[in-house]
Parts: sequence; C-alpha cells; structure tokens
Amino acid sequence: MSLLQSEFATVLGAIETTFGVQAVAGFMQHQPNPGGIQDFYAQLVKIARSPLSKNLMDEKGSVVDLNAMPKLVQDLNKDLLDRYSESAFRSAAKFPGGTGVGRWVKGTLVPAPNVTGVTATGYTVSSGGALPAQVLVNARGFTNAANNGLKVVTVGSVAAEVKAAGLVVEASPPEGASLEVVGFQGTSGDLGIDATGRITSTTMNFTTLGIQPGSFGWLGGGTAAAPGALGFGAGVSTNRGFFRFNTVAANLITPDRKTQAWTTDAGAAKTIQVFFGPWWRNVAGDHTDYRRSSSTLELMMPGLAAGGITAYVYALGCSLGLFELSAPLTEKVIATCGFVGTNVTDPTTVRTAGAVSAITPQQSAAFTTAKQNRRIRVSNASDELVILNDIQSWNLSISNNITPYKKQGVEGAAEMIFGKFQIGLTLDGALGQTDTWQAIRDNRTCSFDAALTNSDGCVLYDVPALTLEGGAPSFAAQDVARFSTTAKTFRDPTWGFVGAQTLFPYLPAD
Repeated sequence: MSLLQSEFATVLGAIETTFGVQAVAGFMQHQPNPGGIQDFYAQLVKIARSPLSKNLMDEKGSVVDLNAMPKLVQDLNKDLLDRYSESAFRSAAKFPGGTGVGRWVKGTLVPAPNVTGVTATGYTVSSGGALPAQVLVNARGFTNAANNGLKVVTVGSVAAEVKAAGLVVEASPPEGASLEVVGFQGTSGDLGIDATGRITSTTMNFTTLGIQPGSFGWLGGGTAAAPGALGFGAGVSTNRGFFRFNTVAANLITPDRKTQAWTTDAGAAKTIQVFFGPWWRNVAGDHTDYRRSSSTLELMMPGLAAGGITAYVYALGCSLGLFELSAPLTEKVIATCGFVGTNVTDPTTVRTAGAVSAITPQQSAAFTTAKQNRRIRVSNASDELVILNDIQSWNLSISNNITPYKKQGVEGAAEMIFGKFQIGLTLDGALGQTDTWQAIRDNRTCSFDAALTNSDGCVLYDVPALTLEGGAPSFAAQDVARFSTTAKTFRDPTWGFVGAQTLFPYLPAD
C-alpha cells in the first residue's frame, strides 16, 4: 500500500467530441485549490432488503443507480475561461477579427485551430488566418522573444498565415504557445471621436472586423499616464476605458455603457488602438450558436495502484451545471465548476490516449478583487446612471439547471436535460447614496457589470437586466452603513440574453 499525498493529485480536462465517450485529445491541466477536488467518485444509490423471515435479519441490498457529480474549486484564471466559457453559456464563442477564428494554440493533440510555426513573415495556422490589416494579435509562449507580444497584422494574410512584421523563424514552437486576436489599430489620423461620442474612421471598415454588438471593448492603448501615440491623450478621463459596442457600421461605431463620457477629437496625427476579445452570451435553444458540450475529467493519483503504479479515474459526460464566482473583499476570485456526468470509473492503471500530451497551465494568473477590479457597478438600464459602485463583495452564479435523464438498462445518466439558463447575483455594499434604496422600491430595471484584469488579460461580466430584491441597511459601530442585496436577473428585451462575458486576451495598463 502507498499513501497518496494530496499535492500529487492532478486533474486534467478535455472537451468530448461525443457525449459520454471518453475524450482522447485536447486535455488541459487544471489547478484545483486544496480541498477543491470534490465528489470525484460514483455516488451509488442502493436499496435495502428487509424481507419477512424467521431469520429476523436484513439481507444484502442492491445497487440501483449511480450519480456522477464531480466538482472543481480553483482560482479564476484565463485558462479556465478559455476552456469552459462555452459550457457555461451554452453558446459558441464569437471571435472578433473577421474570420470567425480568434485563437490558435500549438498542441500535438489539441483540436484545431492550431498555430504550428513562425516564418519570417507570419504565423502559420491551420485555418482562419486571413485577418484584415491593422487587426491586433497577441502571441505568447514562443521560444523567440521577437515572436511574442502585441503585433499589428500586415497586408496579405491568408487562411494559413497571419502576416506580421519583426518575426524570426521558429519551426516548432513549444506546446501551449498561442496566438489571439485582441483588437485593432487605426493608421495615423484615421480614428476619431465625433460630437456625439461615437468612434469614427475614414478608411477602416469596422464591419470587416467581426465586432459583435453587445460585446465590450476598451478604447485607448499604452497606459493611462502615458498613452503616447496609441490613444487620444493622457488621463483616465480622456476618451479611454470600457464601453459596449451598440451598433457597428462601416465607418461608425456607436458605443454605450462607457466608463465615462468621451469628448470630441478628430484624432489628427494620432494612432488609436481599440481592444476586444471573444464574447459569449446565452442564446435560445434553436439559435445557430447554441451548444451543449461535455467533458472528460481525469484524476491522476501517482503511486496509489498496486506496486506503486499511478491510478487514474475518469469522470465521463461531464456537463457544466454550475459555474460560480465568489469575489470577496481583497482576495482572489474563486471559481466553482459543478458538473453533472454520466459515470465516474473505478481506478485503473490504463491511461486514456492524449492525456499524456496534456497542455500545462499557460495563462494561470489569478484574478483578484482589489487593484485588479477595474470596473464594477450597478446602473440604471434606461439612462446608465451609476447607482452603486461601492461594493465590498459579490457572488455571480451561472446555472444551466441540468438534470440527468435516467432509463432502464443504463446505470447512471443516459442523457442530460438542460433547463433554463439562469444567473444569480448577490452584492454586499456600502450605503453611500439613496439611488440604490429607491431602485429597490421602484422595482427598477438595472444592469450590472464587473471587469477583472491581470497579466493575462481581462474578463468582463455583463448582466444587462435585473431588479434588486431588497437590502435592509445595517449599522455597526465604527463602520459605514452597509447592506446586502440579491438581484433577480431576466432576459434583456433589447439584447435577448440574461448574461454575457467578454474575455480580453490583452488589455493595456490602467
């Protein structure tokens, strides 16, 4: 017998190509917290036997069913979002850039699209590389420093090559190296802000960039203190910050939900950057973007099998029933992934093909709630007036309300029933104005958004329609007046979704 040290336990995950069939490619290593590998076993349902008999004793019972409900709890990071956002929102990612592809990863057994190498003129990709000139891409994980970082796409990109300047030949990049579409950059003097606060262009055609109305963007490059030639001017309040793409025309972007008002600037002699990223939102069941994905999870336990051999346990058909974010004050944001599966296998010494080539953590920096929380607020949905931005903690839960479908002849779940998509939101805040109090009383439609950033990028959650369901104030000694409230979220009548997520693979420093 060999005791298993908890630190040695490792969890991998891969999206299944067929529901409930063990995946053989695309495995990625997770980073669960201590105590964060939960219920990773088959939960047997047994029925007792207590017959009438002169023996006056019970008989051995029978197994009549099993439930598979593994759970992973870990720090929120970009790796996790890249992997499970589609599962959480039940929708395909909408990548900007104009080709429908916005992320390429080097991996021997990683499903396409892939980045396979670098030439002196561009990145070699499997598909979707014909990006318009002036799109911004960000490269990570390549051996040669010149091949990493923010790049402007040059003229002539084709499906198999994203053109960029200043590269060196790299025939075989390391596993996990990636290339992502992150924004666009106008030529000198091309982008400006008109008198109504809209982004204008003279030559750039915004409709070729794959921008999704309803997703969020960030205006301005460089840093707030020194935007240089990549923004409209110095200072956070000068045409800089988050906004939502409302409408997109050839030479005009109409924004809303801006961090602050923008002022008129024709952009003469200025080179302006705008950043964006893949966007997910919940959709109707008959929408072309509707997805129902499932995963295989591997629990690796070194030395646990006879003779000190590694044992492996597989959770199959794992559909993401719950994706919950806990954002306490001055702490890490913790993500809980609650799965509903078809089965959890017994330990075996035979490992599934592909797991040995799993991608190690790449963008694993944790999101936190202090300096890295660059925007959090509750606003009126009608006029965007901020009614609450002094928030101490919040919790956002995405529920797919999954129920396992059972039938005779199948131990465990034969299929999954996906119920309504719902978002739960609780907020703990300080009472600094009467607007919040009045919004509760008015049953007013409000919106919520929160943006978390770190060295790997930014994630912004948008809940466009909600009501606040009460919030009795509390008055403790030597403290500000506080209150807690729960939001009731519902389908936004304009956008048609309950919640959305924009993931920025790159964002300038604030």
